Amino acid sequence: MPVIPPLTPGPSSAELEVLRLNTSAFIAANPTTVTLIPRTQAKTGMGVEWVYGTPRPLQVVRMIPTAGSGAFAIAGNAPTGDGFQDKQTFQMLMVWDAAVDVYDFWADADGIRNEVTSLVPYNRYERRAEVTKLGTSG
Repeated sequence: MPVIPPLTPGPSSAELEVLRLNTSAFIAANPTTVTLIPRTQAKTGMGVEWVYGTPRPLQVVRMIPTAGSGAFAIAGNAPTGDGFQDKQTFQMLMVWDAAVDVYDFWADADGIRNEVTSLVPYNRYERRAEVTKLGTSG
């Protein structure tokens, strides 16, 4: 089956480098460092269990709220079963060659778990991941 070229050409290598530099500068203006721990689901005789991989190298990222004007706002998520916890969602912006996948997670200084729930389509100069912050007090 022949490959159909896109209707519009993608950015040139020079344009990509400028976009990558701009992304790096934007991240560096308000950086956060994370060490993502990859995990996958594996079938077992009794169901499914999580298999944890080797932690990825420390990465510099930028956290971007997905709702509200400043603080990480609640994005329409209902409280969890105990009534005192909720979920916060945000995007994590990374440089184009960053290592990330769905289900990667890290725990912040307060022990609160942050989990990558989806990846935004890759555009060759940056990576974005949707992240859910679990267990924050409401």
